[in-house]
Amino acid sequence: MVFAPNGDLYFGTMTIQGQEYQPTQGIWRIPGALQSDQQFNPPQQILPPTAFRKPTRSDSVRPSALLTSGPFQGDLLIIDVPSWTNTPGARVLRAPKPEFNTIAEFVPAHDNPAPFFPQGLAVDSQGDVFVTDHVNQKVLRYGAEGTPKGTFVEIAGPMQIAIGPDDLVYITAWRGSSSGALLVLTPDGKLLGSAQFPMRMYGVAVCAPQ
Repeated sequence: MVFAPNGDLYFGTMTIQGQEYQPTQGIWRIPGALQSDQQFNPPQQILPPTAFRKPTRSDSVRPSALLTSGPFQGDLLIIDVPSWTNTPGARVLRAPKPEFNTIAEFVPAHDNPAPFFPQGLAVDSQGDVFVTDHVNQKVLRYGAEGTPKGTFVEIAGPMQIAIGPDDLVYITAWRGSSSGALLVLTPDGKLLGSAQFPMRMYGVAVCAPQ
């Protein structure tokens, strides 16, 4: 999910039939979702399922961040992963503001050495974009216009990523079928600390000081 500065909420959806995940139902918006003094407005679909590559067993079409600088400032970044079986074709998309109802590739599908498999995305204070590549066990860095800046750090099983207002980087990781980790890194990729857990770690968020 992503909150826009005007309080609109953007999120992806899917359906499940039995034990099987069905293809994404697209990207939706709730206008004014941060206005706590009123009821939620009805969700509006802004991107249909046909805008994305058809997943076979995945909920991995999701808005992840807004670009904060560069020629595409304010555009919405969306992770599009066709399958959890490492099928080639995963990519990061850019939906141009203000309506976010069209898409363009921001990070195309690639192999290095295995197929690109993004699971998390965050933007730092300089506008650089960080993407966790779960299968290739690295966090990649891109400029605000999508230019590759190389590998930020190599980490086993990186999943979600969040960046604080001080540019400290927080990453969750899977370390096997029943273990995981939370790592904290400096803006230049040095490990500050980590914690191990007897479970897979997935989501992470940073609350900015008031």
